[in-house]
Amino acid sequence: MTEDTSVFRVITRNVLRGSFMGAADAVPGVSGGTIALLLGIYERLLQNIHHCTALVISILRIDRAATKRSLLSIEWRFLLSLLSGIIIAFVLLAQIIERLLENHPTSVAGLFSDLF
Repeated sequence: MTEDTSVFRVITRNVLRGSFMGAADAVPGVSGGTIALLLGIYERLLQNIHHCTALVISILRIDRAATKRSLLSIEWRFLLSLLSGIIIAFVLLAQIIERLLENHPTSVAGLFSDLF
């Protein structure tokens, strides 16, 4: 297996993980963070969010050395592929839920209220 194939698999896996998180975020009462925990990426995600926060702070303080460190410490491939999956799944599922609510409001409300 070549390195390109391996990178493609990792990115695809992260987009898929992100899509599970995005789908969970689109459903009322379900958290994408819980899905991240179940998928085993919660700690890694939090660490990268911390690095992004440090990046913003270093930019605001105009600290070039800290900005460079923060830029290098963020796992961009992981975050961007995960975020892509989250956005795609959230938008698609939100549109589906919106149409279902328009056409079948009682059934969908019952589904989200655990009445079925």
